Amino acid sequence: MPLDLQYLRYCQPGNPFYAPAVVDKTGLVFDVSTHAGTGWISKTTHPWINWIPSEWSFPRQGWKIHVSATPENAATALSATAQFCFRAGLAFKHLASARDLLNQNGKYADRSAAGKFITVYPGSDEEFASTLDELDGLLAGNEGPYILSDKRWRSGPVYFRYGAFVPPSDEAPFVSTLIDPEGNEVEDPRRPTYTPPDWATLPERVAAAIDDEDVDFPFTMRSALHFSNGGGVYLAEATTDEYVPTGTPVVLKEARPHAGLDVDGTDAVTRLSHEADVLQALEGFDCVPAYYGAFTAWEHRFLVMEHVHGQDLKREWMTRTPVLRPAPWDLHDDTYVAWLSSTVERLDEALAAVHDAGWLLGDIHPKNVIMRDGTSPCFIDFEFAHRMDPDWRCQQGAPGYEPFFGLTGTAADRWSMGMMELDLIYPQATIADQGNAWKIEQLLNTGTHSLSVPESVRTSIRNVTVDVLPASRRDEINDRVCGIEALSDARLREEITRGLLRLMDWGDEGPLAPGDIALFASDGAEHQAGYPYGGAGIIDQLRRSPAGVDHHAADAWLAARVGDIHSRGLRGREGLAYAARDAGLRQTLTALESTSGREPINPTLWSGWAGVGLYHLESGDDPLMAAHHLERLLDKGVQGETVGLLNGWCAAAIFFARLHEQTGEGRYVSLAMRAIEADLVRCTTTKNATLEFDEGWRTLPYLGVGSLGVGLAILELQRVTDSQVFSEPLAEIDAAATYHQCGQASLAHGLAGFLIYLNRRVRRRPSPVLDEVITSHLQSLRLHAVADDTGVFFRGNQNLRLSSDYLTGASGVLAALNEILDDTPSLPFGI
Repeated sequence: MPLDLQYLRYCQPGNPFYAPAVVDKTGLVFDVSTHAGTGWISKTTHPWINWIPSEWSFPRQGWKIHVSATPENAATALSATAQFCFRAGLAFKHLASARDLLNQNGKYADRSAAGKFITVYPGSDEEFASTLDELDGLLAGNEGPYILSDKRWRSGPVYFRYGAFVPPSDEAPFVSTLIDPEGNEVEDPRRPTYTPPDWATLPERVAAAIDDEDVDFPFTMRSALHFSNGGGVYLAEATTDEYVPTGTPVVLKEARPHAGLDVDGTDAVTRLSHEADVLQALEGFDCVPAYYGAFTAWEHRFLVMEHVHGQDLKREWMTRTPVLRPAPWDLHDDTYVAWLSSTVERLDEALAAVHDAGWLLGDIHPKNVIMRDGTSPCFIDFEFAHRMDPDWRCQQGAPGYEPFFGLTGTAADRWSMGMMELDLIYPQATIADQGNAWKIEQLLNTGTHSLSVPESVRTSIRNVTVDVLPASRRDEINDRVCGIEALSDARLREEITRGLLRLMDWGDEGPLAPGDIALFASDGAEHQAGYPYGGAGIIDQLRRSPAGVDHHAADAWLAARVGDIHSRGLRGREGLAYAARDAGLRQTLTALESTSGREPINPTLWSGWAGVGLYHLESGDDPLMAAHHLERLLDKGVQGETVGLLNGWCAAAIFFARLHEQTGEGRYVSLAMRAIEADLVRCTTTKNATLEFDEGWRTLPYLGVGSLGVGLAILELQRVTDSQVFSEPLAEIDAAATYHQCGQASLAHGLAGFLIYLNRRVRRRPSPVLDEVITSHLQSLRLHAVADDTGVFFRGNQNLRLSSDYLTGASGVLAALNEILDDTPSLPFGI
């Protein structure tokens, strides 16, 4: 699964859980209050400080103006802009601190928002046009990153776009919306390109002043390989002989001035210039792409280098490893073992060659290695490479591959290389970071036993990882490995429960226990209380386990947060009501009865009519309104956001199947079949003969988002009709649940979801083969587990930090164990 960069913002040093960055109160804070006269309202919505005239009313939408800045000129640019806005009576907002500006322009910042330091809200088209001129006069000559979502005004740091000035309606399905000329609420797209709606007309004098720059560019772009806020990486073809012969395929690496700032504030252009120096210093090495030159276009810097034919190391591994194949498994694969041995040896040799040439790589991970013709490693991305220095350590390492605490110089590089090589054995390798070095030994032991990993590979990895640890840490490793492997499934459940209970905080502020980054979003208060990411889901699973939960504390905690619940379905009212009803939380149920929620607009379990209908069915309420709306949405051809139990038609199909079971009406069978077909048509048969949700660039088998959700709906329809309907696709979905390993343990996107699906499948029709898979998957949970003296924990989405929640973390694993050990459903609404 590719890295979702937004998760990096919530990975704080020393914290094993996702958490927002602590607001920097020691650095530079931007304060323009001394320029504000009377009649101004100031409101802080982190990371923004808003300034609004007291008698001013925001237009619904219009042309808004943005100003970009560098850390060096930000204070003066803000002072000049703020004084103008205060004089002109223009509402505006600005980032609160220098740290916020660094984050906004950072390498992993959202490209559609990056560069925006100040936003000005003109009240009319005339005011928009005049403000552009005024700000250009004040700020001309100032530098700042280009704002990709906007159109630049002249040559300064002033930009503009058409967009919403106020939040969307409660019913809107988008984060930001516009009202089109027909009065419809439509999406306000926030993309890293200038995309105004067709009907938004620029004022005549603004349109007349725009002059698009025409640049001679010596290459034709063929495809984009990667994007970050610092720039893109492209496959291109030469159109001149200036750098390489015409027609030669090359890779162009782009750097945007003042953008993509790293932790030291260094921008992408400076890093690219450094990378060019490194490539030239290592010229002639087979493990380094050839350097052809560099040039500037559109103010951006471009590096021209060899196009190395091959896949990155991670993708190459995925095509070769036996652990990513469905059952029946042939884990002792001689071809894979030979490739693994050769690749580890060549990686070690390549790193040694770079070290001997006087360089440290620093940023070592599988995406930074291209396997030339599938067999020879070639390092790419030398932005953070450093001249040989025994005391140096890269501050920008990839999560999971960063060196162990205290390692520097070549030892740091070798540790990262060892972790990358361990990743060629099992996908759980990156869990061994943050002090979990005992996982290295566990994965090596398992790989030796299950995959016939040769001793040479084991020794190579151990020599640069486990063997360099302090003696006190090495002594703990065997005890920890033996401890986790010795746990029975029942004892594993007890240890997960113990860990969850230790983490729970019944206080008035924040989440009940650490979870996904959704807890810190703009709607985080709802998620903190809700079922998928918050307290309701954790409480519901704990009350099923033998240790139980403090019902009085749970009731008081959830009841106090009912007012934060605005959505419907699993994420909203129904999810909370389900957890409260089954646990007997009367105070919470009473609070829910005194409030109302908005009517759903989609068919999903997540926030739509399927979630409402299933709850009504399960609680004995009238489900027919939900059935009516779902039928209408089906007739209209409305698609779910994805395929799967959460946001597809699967849950609606289960709802229709159960309505048939309750009423005996045949039309609900037809509706269930149509709902299943609505998701099946978006699935594809893979080269592994598995049926999976086709996203266009990848396929997904999972329960929450993927084809297993469709399989669950088919199983339910077969049960209530006592038939073998959809038996052919079901067989391919069965296979999709039998991959030997998963990258994550979670219920929505990983192994726990596999276990729940397979348990339902063998209950419907016994299968010795699938029974063996379930046994193997249960044992594999231990490869994902992180243990200490307080319990057992699991990484959340992206595998970067631990999570306790139902959808992505330990509570979801607990749900799978509850279902298998107690033979009772652990999915919400009795699914």
